[in-house]
Amino acid sequence: MQTHHDEVALITGAGSGIGRATAVRFASDGYRVVIADLNESNARETAATINELSPGRATTVRADVRLEEDVERMVRSSIDTYGGLDVLVNNAGLGGAFGSVTETSVEDWDFTFEVLVRGVFLGVKHAARAMRDGGRIVNIASIAAYSGSSGPLAYTAAKHAVVGLTRAAAVELGPRGIRVNAVSPGVIRTPLMETGADTAHLDSVLPLSQLTPRWGQSEDIAGAIAFLAGKDSRFMNGESILVDGGVVAAGPGPAMFEHLGTDPKSKGLVGVNRGTTGERSMVRKRISSN
Repeated sequence: MQTHHDEVALITGAGSGIGRATAVRFASDGYRVVIADLNESNARETAATINELSPGRATTVRADVRLEEDVERMVRSSIDTYGGLDVLVNNAGLGGAFGSVTETSVEDWDFTFEVLVRGVFLGVKHAARAMRDGGRIVNIASIAAYSGSSGPLAYTAAKHAVVGLTRAAAVELGPRGIRVNAVSPGVIRTPLMETGADTAHLDSVLPLSQLTPRWGQSEDIAGAIAFLAGKDSRFMNGESILVDGGVVAAGPGPAMFEHLGTDPKSKGLVGVNRGTTGERSMVRKRISSN
């Protein structure tokens, strides 16, 4: 295992799910960890988990990644608290707008892109200003970036944008010695994935939908993130690694998430999923049966 005793990692959305698992993994690898999340209660729980084993290893900062002043503040907090910033993981996310394209509101679409794309852009922007040669940025994309069938419309478009942003940022920042890569998770058992999902149904159909017949775990993604942040990936830049249990390789077909029972559109629902932010998700209306 690589150790990073003098390095600082800032992880957004680290209050739960993949972000929490990544923070715990990074702390165990020797990083000092800054846990950024809009949900302060969740962030404190993650920090407590880490600090119980390694006192002083983790600190928290409240951040709404849609707001530039918040992103600036979380980067500055990393520097003020631990003296620098070596790794940024742009993990903060949510399901966002769901439902038919003809019924999705502009407000729900914009909100989705503010979190999933603008938040990543702001993280890259301000981390790149603070990082020196050797800095690493890891963005969280999705299998939805590889097809039009693996997520809601706005989410899918946003995750395609994250992969494109990752590649373009790698081209710009590479000459400065800053690497930018992405991880694209598949079906991972997180609080976000389980929101509104029939987990018993998923347990029965997942073996038919991917090559690895089990749920992905947050720790599976944390391991890939740790790899991209570590020295073993030092010749990788502008890449997006699929960690999906073989979903994309298996060719899930055009109605994968309807088959899995996690597509609100197939149930006639329209609205916005605000994930674990602590803000209320909304079902705006049911699509007319006409």
